[in-house]
Amino acid sequence: MCKGHHHHEEECCSCEHHHHHEEEGQRGKLLKIVLAAILLAVAVYIEHTFALPTWQLLLVYLVPYLLVGWDTLKEAAEGLMEGEAFNEDFLMAVATLGALSIGFLPGAENEFPEAVFVMLFFQVGELFEGYAEGKSRESIAHLMDIRP
Repeated sequence: MCKGHHHHEEECCSCEHHHHHEEEGQRGKLLKIVLAAILLAVAVYIEHTFALPTWQLLLVYLVPYLLVGWDTLKEAAEGLMEGEAFNEDFLMAVATLGALSIGFLPGAENEFPEAVFVMLFFQVGELFEGYAEGKSRESIAHLMDIRP
């Protein structure tokens, strides 16, 4: 009986350890989102203050875009390599990279801030989704603990 109980404690500790890593991952994601939002505001300020050529503006907006969107772009590329092209990461990558490219079409205005905003809000959605999944996992773990 004690041995079985000890095993249950190990599971619990493992669960707490897993929960701790999830919290760190969520905090890291939140930090990226906040930093990217600040950098986006700086990029918009730079765009309205200085008359930069389109390619230089792209470089300015790529900083917050890549900060917040790198994981999504990586997941999209991995999905392509595995033959699972049409997932949410791929669609988000196509939409935002397309928005970044629009500014280079003749007579078109750039959509750089929109591309970063879309990626930023996608990551906010991912953050909430991760938080909800964590809460669901916690609830299920507690239910499993009280089972007979």
